[in-house]
Parts: sequence; structure tokens; C-alpha cells
Amino acid sequence: MKQTAVAMALAICAALAAGAREWRDIGAEISRVAKAGGGKVVVPAGEWECGPIHLKSNVELHFEDGADVLFTDDLEKYLPAVPTSWEGVECLNWSPLVYANEATNVAVTGRGVLHPRMGRWEAWLWRGPDQQAAKRRLFEEWGEKDVPLGKRDLTAIPESRFRPQFVCVRNCRGVRLEDFTLRHSPFWCVHLLGCEGVEVRRVTVDAHMGNNDAIDIESTKDVLVEDCRLSPGDDIICIKSGRDRDGRRRARPTENVVVRRVTADSGHAFLGIGSELSGGVRNILMEDCEMEGTCNYVFRLKTTPTRGGFVENVTMRRIKAKHVSVNAVDFTTAYYTDAASVVKTEVPPTRIGGIRLEDIFVESAERRVELRSLPDWPIEGFVIDGLKVHRTSKCDVVENVPVAQLPVAGAERPADFDAFWAEAKAKYDREVPVDVKMERVESLSCADENVYRVSVTSPHGRTVDGMLAEPADLSKGPFPARLNVPGAGPSWGCVPTGRKGFVRLVMNVHFYPLVVGQHKHSNPNAELLALERAETAECMEKFGVNRYCKAGISKSREDFHYYDCILAIDRVVDWLAKRPEVDPRNIRYAGTSQGGGMGLILTGLNRNIAKAAIYVPALTDLMAYRQGRPAGWPDLIGGQPKEGRAAAERFAPYFDAAHFAARIEVPIRVVAGLADKTCDWRAVHAGYHAIPSKDKSLWSVPGMPHKVDERVYREIGAWLDAD
Repeated sequence: MKQTAVAMALAICAALAAGAREWRDIGAEISRVAKAGGGKVVVPAGEWECGPIHLKSNVELHFEDGADVLFTDDLEKYLPAVPTSWEGVECLNWSPLVYANEATNVAVTGRGVLHPRMGRWEAWLWRGPDQQAAKRRLFEEWGEKDVPLGKRDLTAIPESRFRPQFVCVRNCRGVRLEDFTLRHSPFWCVHLLGCEGVEVRRVTVDAHMGNNDAIDIESTKDVLVEDCRLSPGDDIICIKSGRDRDGRRRARPTENVVVRRVTADSGHAFLGIGSELSGGVRNILMEDCEMEGTCNYVFRLKTTPTRGGFVENVTMRRIKAKHVSVNAVDFTTAYYTDAASVVKTEVPPTRIGGIRLEDIFVESAERRVELRSLPDWPIEGFVIDGLKVHRTSKCDVVENVPVAQLPVAGAERPADFDAFWAEAKAKYDREVPVDVKMERVESLSCADENVYRVSVTSPHGRTVDGMLAEPADLSKGPFPARLNVPGAGPSWGCVPTGRKGFVRLVMNVHFYPLVVGQHKHSNPNAELLALERAETAECMEKFGVNRYCKAGISKSREDFHYYDCILAIDRVVDWLAKRPEVDPRNIRYAGTSQGGGMGLILTGLNRNIAKAAIYVPALTDLMAYRQGRPAGWPDLIGGQPKEGRAAAERFAPYFDAAHFAARIEVPIRVVAGLADKTCDWRAVHAGYHAIPSKDKSLWSVPGMPHKVDERVYREIGAWLDAD
């Protein structure tokens, strides 16, 4: 598009009256610029009054900052009727206030404010019997009987009162809408109808009358909406593709739509799909958006038995909402109908699949989910993955919808879970004095870093040890700290991993002494292997199990191997937070497998941990077999002698990392490998699902086994180490 600006400070075209200048010749100016090959028509600052504006190919209409444009409600200015659609059915109607039809490369830009005189449109809001009769004529006669568009003139029906859209672009290619503000609207605010290649950026909508959808995307493909602020009286982002036979005749799906970084203050559905979706909907992504006020729904999908069409591959993720007055997630196949009133139709029901809602946080809602479908509806792949609503007043409703919600732990969290661990810590404090010891390891220390062996006495008088590294020059502190528990295997006796400049601490979960310079990936020497074999022999002799990770759970909670480890390491974290060289508000955790499960446990138990990265965590969802899923490592119940399994089932829920996760409020990242045979991804999801933190994300990596991809380590590690 050419950039030959034509400033419209037109004394010859303006008449000063009632404080506003009437702009009579804008249409002629747009036509002149288009005929000259295209360019920019500039509306300067000031107050202007005009009729509807019709855009043409290769013309950018630019409203300068300070331009205040008032659109008349004189009906004669909105004739002749133009092609558009009304609630999903094509028709001729009063011209939209800003309109383009079958144009290429058009734009509306600039920081001006556009608003209509609302008197007539407000009067037309009431849907009296004449308009209801006209709607039936439009929907049931013209739309269902394929009446030609030229004979569908709504303006010719007396008292029909079909309000026009504010901005409507129809059958256009290459559309750009940027920076302007719409204040009030007769009907839908921005309507993208049958277009291809649309960008909507930094648009503000402030319109609160009935039917004031902010942005309606109908039968349009390749759309980007970003960085907008929307405060409408109806739906905020609405996806449509035509109504019933008229939509199926057009057969133009809405597809390839990305909506991101949209902020809203009010509205009905944050993302609404349907009910006019007869042409189909596919490939919709809405992410990183926030509702700062109140809406009725975060996600709403609605259809009816007469719509047909399809909805597939829709993702809504990383959404925050303050207050939801109805349902956070709402779905119905019987919009304005019910099973008793459904008439037999030859139209196949709307095919629905690939709906995925991820990481949606809501402060309060009447209900988390209400999903209702008529029987035998074709629904596949409806997944809710990480929906967290802090407060609700009604229970979930799911009827005939095979929704796959994020797995929850196979055993309920014990009612006395928190009390048990509070008393365990108190008893440990009463009976075992704090005796954390440090011993410098000369062979691993260097000029800029000192390395120490750290040990502490457990509740049963056993020693739990680890390794600590800290900068040699402590005068530059206090330093952030990074804590880790290793994966399963022999004790870690080397320099802790992580970035220098941190105080780094690794704590083991064994009661035999670590061997300096040795760990499971260092080709362990005979001494370390002998200690590991002795531990295994003791587990077999005392409890009839072949590994430490299963030992003692069939006897009592206090005898389970991890009981002592959890409390001892928790004590070391408290000790670490009190050291003068450590920033007590900046202790971070990273762990994989066993270390990941211990990370969920410790982050839930100890308020000193400020941030956590949890990779393929073990010790989660220990009772998943009750729901027909693989239990999290180490298959605690299945690994017990038969006679001890009943007792193990009673005690295991007190050590399920998913139950500790329910206490985590700090920023956290969790990684699951979808090909992991050691820590099943569903067990990981169960732990993640329990986390109430407002700053959390789940990385489910396709094809990744238990070994974490180095790229994942790098990316999440960078997040963890960032200031």
C-alpha cells in the first residue's frame, strides 16, 4: 500500500455546527485515493461527524491521535442495503458504520476514537413481535430455502429493526485493524466475515449494549488477534461459520485463528464457539489472555441438532480470569433446545474433537464445568488439563460428554494429612536437636569455591548426608541457593550441579555414608557398590522388599524409608535459609525422577523454597492402579509382600507427592515424558493437577522417555536460574 498521506483538514468539506464538523466527502476521498492506486487517508485530530465509511482496495484509513469520530443514526445515510450476515445467515442490511466488501489490502489504523449516536440503535434493541417475525423469515425461509442474496433485503421489511455492525469486512483479503477505539456499538463491534489474512492489533472495544460481541470471526481463515483490550456487553472472542443450511451451503469454515495477549474487563464468553458453526471450525488457538473483571464463561462451545458442521483442534491455554459468574467451562449440544423438544433431522450432528483446555486459572466461579450433550453425539478428544478454580458454589455437571480431565491421585488426600506432618516435624524438633554439620572437602574445593560434606541426624537417629558448594568469597553474598535430591540409586558424593554463584546443595536419601567423588553416573567404585548392596540386604531382611524405596511402608508410616529422609532434608532446608551467606527468599529446587518427587514433597512441606523445576517426578499417584492406570514409581504397593499390601495401602497416601503438591503456591514447572515407562505421564499429571500455584506450567513432551531431553533441561534451567 502506498504511503501518500492525504490529510483531511478540509475547510471546504466541513461545516461547523453544534461543536462538531460534518465530514461529507470522506467516501469521495477514499474513492479518489483508491482510483489513484491506493494510499493513506488521514483523519486529523478533532471532532467529526459522518455517515458510514466504505473502504476500498489498497486504502488505509488512519485516525490520528485525538480524532473523535461520531457516526450519525440517520437511517437514510445507511442505504442502500449492503451484503452482510445477521447471526450467521447472509442478507442485505443497513450498512455497517465502517465497511469493506470484496476488497484487497485494506486497513483501519490509528489511535482515534469512533462512536455512534446510540438513540436509534438503543430503541431497536427491544425485539418486538415484528422483528421476531422478520428473524423467522430470514432463518427459516430465506436461509433454509436458498433464496438468492439479492432477495434477502432486511431493510425492506417494515419494523424489522436489524441493527448494523460497527466494523464489518466481508470477503476481503489482507485486512489490518490497528490501534483505534470503538466506544459503544449498534450490534457486533468487529465482524470478520468470509475474509482471509486478517491482523487485529491493539484495538480497544468499550461497548456494553446487548449483542455487543467484541470480535466475531465468521467463515474467515488465517487470523491473528493480539494485544487488544476488550470490554463488551456480550461475547469477547466469538468464532462462527454460518447458521444451519445457509452455513452449510457456504461451507466456509473459520480456521487458523490465533488470539493472544488479549485483556478483557467484562463480557459473556471469553472464547465463545458457535452456536452458528455450520460451516465448521478448526485450528483455533487462544493463549496468554486475562479477564480482569467478570465474565459469564471462560470457554463456551454451543451447538444445536440442526447446525451440522464440525469443531476440531481448538486449544485454549494459559488463561487467567478473576470472576466467572456462571461456568468456567461450558459446553452444550442443545443450545436453546432440550431432548424433549428436538425434532428429527437429517443433518448429522456437529462433529467435535480435539478440544484442549490447558492451564486455566480462575479465582472464583459458580461452577468449574458444565458439559451437557444430547445422547450419542460424536465427541472425541475433549481434554481439560490443568483447570484450577479457587472458589465455587456449585458442583461440576457432565452429561454424555466423554471429557478426559487431568488425572487426579488414585487415593484421596487423607483428612489428617497436614496434621500428621505438622506433628511429625514438631516431634522431630522435640526429640532430636538440630545438629547439621559441615566438613570441608579439600579434594573438591578450588580457588573460587568451597565444597563441604553436610550431615544431619534423622528422627530415628540415622545420618542423612549430602554435598554443599558455595563461593569462596562470601562477602559478595547473600547468594541464591539451589537444592537438589538425586534420582534413585547410590548416594551422591560429588560437587553439586548447577550454576556457580549459587550456594548449591544436594541431599541424599540413604542412611549409609556417601563416598567422596562418587555417584551413580561416575562408574561407582567397590566401596559405594558394597554400601548399596548392604542397604538392599537390610531391606530384604527387615521388610521383605528388594529396594530402599519400598522399605517399611507395610509396617507403619514412621518406618517407611522416606519418612526420615523427608524430615531430615526439610530440616536442612530450614538450616540453609538461616545461613548468612544465603538469601532466604531465594532458595530454588531442581530434581529429576526420585528427585522430582522429593521436590514436590519438599516444596509443599517447606515454605523456604521459592521456585521449583520438577522433571519426570517419581513418588506421585502411588495408588493410580485403582483407576486402571500405572502407579507412579516405585510401584510401592505392588512391590510389597502380599501380606503387607493392605497396610501399605493405608499408609502410602501420606507419602504421595501429589498430596504434598496441593500445598505448593510458588512458581513451578513440571515436565512429563509421554513415552516415559518409569514415571507414567498420567501419574505426573496427577501431581501437577493438584498444584494451586498461579504460576505453573506443565511440559508434556511427546516421544520423550524417562531420560529428560537436554533442551528441556536448558530451557527450564534458565527459567529457574533467572533473577
